[in-house]
Formats: sequence, structure tokens, C-alpha cells
Amino acid sequence: MKKILLIVLILVCMFNTGCTKQDDFKHYNLIDKDLNTYIYNNNGYDEVYALADLTPQDSEETQTGLFYKVANNDYILLNTLTSNKIDAYKMKSVYQFYGDKLYGVGIGEESPMVFEIDLDGRNSKIIELKYNVEGKINPFLIGDIQKISNDEILYYGSATIDGKNSRALINCSISAYECTISSYE
Repeated sequence: MKKILLIVLILVCMFNTGCTKQDDFKHYNLIDKDLNTYIYNNNGYDEVYALADLTPQDSEETQTGLFYKVANNDYILLNTLTSNKIDAYKMKSVYQFYGDKLYGVGIGEESPMVFEIDLDGRNSKIIELKYNVEGKINPFLIGDIQKISNDEILYYGSATIDGKNSRALINCSISAYECTISSYE
């Protein structure tokens, strides 16, 4: 009888008081950090996301953390993004929020060259963007995000145009993942 009571108490503890596994996210208070914040209204509930510099001293790459606010002064780190631009977390040419996504330009190692992150709280995921240009996937090098509007992203970069490598404007559809490339001279 005592064993059954003990088992029942353990089960009650596990299901009612959170004795289950902790989350796998690292928590930060970010009080002393300069933040680039974004509020996304998800079905009537405001979700707060923040970009902050996490670059270690003497690093050649800039590391930016994408954080999700879970409580007052409590953020979880969702992704660490890499760039070659100082203060990348502040620059719309590197990272830009649009609707329920964060779009970015990485350096192709820890962060893909071009990517989107679905903003879904703890379930946010980074997705490498693969754009189609005349049957080829990403036949360009992206330098910057110029602007995002009307479900299109305008990138600045370089591409082969008329047989030579040229500076280019790359206009891509967010929904169809297709791009057109024009010379930027």
C-alpha cells in the first residue's frame, strides 16, 4: 500500500509541478546588451525577439544571437548567426525582420549564405533559402539585403551576367523562391 501511494505521489509531482525535463535553451537576462528588438503579433499574443552581439574578443567573425523573450529580463538563445560585418545585429542589410520571419545574409559556415528563420518561439528554425534563377539554384553571391516589401526581397550582390561577373541586383520572391537578376552599374 505504501509503495502504491509513493508511486502516485511521484506521478503527481511529475505531471503537476514540473519535475519533468528542463528546456535545452541557454537563458540570458540581456540587461547590459544593446538590442535590436522586434515584436511579432502571433494570433493576438505579442512575441518579442531580439538580436544582440555575442562576438568574442579577437574574433574575425561577428556573432549575433537571435533571442526569444520568455519572461521579464529572461531571453532564450534560439540561434547564433555569423557575419563578417561589425555590429551586424543592428544592420538591416544583414538581418531584417518581415512578418513572421527573420531574413539574413550569412557567410556560409555556421550561417547559410541566405536564410530565413520562422519566428515560432521555442520552435523557431533556420532554413537555408534556395532560389531558382533560370533552372540554377543560387547562382549568385549575396552581399546585402536592400529591402523587403510586397513578399519580395531585393538583394545586392554579384552574379554572372552576359558571361562576366558583375555587381547585381537580385530580386527574389519570398513565396515562389524565384529570382530575377539585373546589372547594377
